[in-house]
Amino acid sequence: MRYGGPKPYLMQLRVGRESHYRAAVSHAIKVWRAVPGAVKISAAKKGTPADVVFKDVRKCGEDKHAGGFRPRVGRVIFMNRCFLDYVSQRVRFSVAAHELGHALGLPHLGTSATVDSRLMADRQYGSVIRPQAFDRRHYHEAWGNSPGDTGFYQSLNRSPDLNRSPEPPLAPGTPPVASTPPVGTLPVAPPPPPPPVVAMPDVLAHEPTNLTCHRARLNGWVNPHGSPTRFHFEYWKRGEPSAAQPSGDGDAGAGTDRVEIARVIDGLVRNTGYTGRLVASNAGGRAVSDIFSFTTPGC
Repeated sequence: MRYGGPKPYLMQLRVGRESHYRAAVSHAIKVWRAVPGAVKISAAKKGTPADVVFKDVRKCGEDKHAGGFRPRVGRVIFMNRCFLDYVSQRVRFSVAAHELGHALGLPHLGTSATVDSRLMADRQYGSVIRPQAFDRRHYHEAWGNSPGDTGFYQSLNRSPDLNRSPEPPLAPGTPPVASTPPVGTLPVAPPPPPPPVVAMPDVLAHEPTNLTCHRARLNGWVNPHGSPTRFHFEYWKRGEPSAAQPSGDGDAGAGTDRVEIARVIDGLVRNTGYTGRLVASNAGGRAVSDIFSFTTPGC
């Protein structure tokens, strides 16, 4: 990472893509670039220097990791093909974005056992694919809230020590210490807090169950991330996506945990292949699951 980039950015992070998973790497660059801050994140052109590089490895032991950031090994983000070759594109997107977050100086922010709404949670594979409100808050503490702003690292006039976790000046939620204004001056009121960020829902479709000649139960889960969320399934005969039909609409609530959901669909044709997906929407946007398939039995 280097200083002195084109204004108004204070720093630039050029990302090399020497990985088989180019779509996942491009996704990671895109979602972090969308977070306002003092760092300009861009893909390094082929043959030009890069500040951090995505590369593939094969580590196939029992405790294999999906990926990892190793600042002491040439500033490399490793993508483990022994894991990533056998998972969905969504999981690859999640791993690439998570590891690029480490390259930006962010530590693990909780674990997937207790947190499923943070990109930087440890070992969350696929449940989150872009920085959420908690991730963005830590990023802003480190890099500022806008290109011209000054965050923790800029206040020290240095880039983060990527060999350890960053140490923001205040723990999340800790109010800053008020300074005493000079004699004869009036205290300035603090700026109003920014409006809350509404996160779009996360979704995952499971395998359909209870298949009969003309009926199936479609299953999955939705995480509303605290905003009222509606969901439905879309399904169509294999090869005919233009003829997609919606299932009944459902309410996933406004909680912050995963909600298991299901819809029963009728009118299917026996011995026929179908394709479908889960769709959920809230004030933060519309989320679509990976495609699933099933075949009705002959009767």
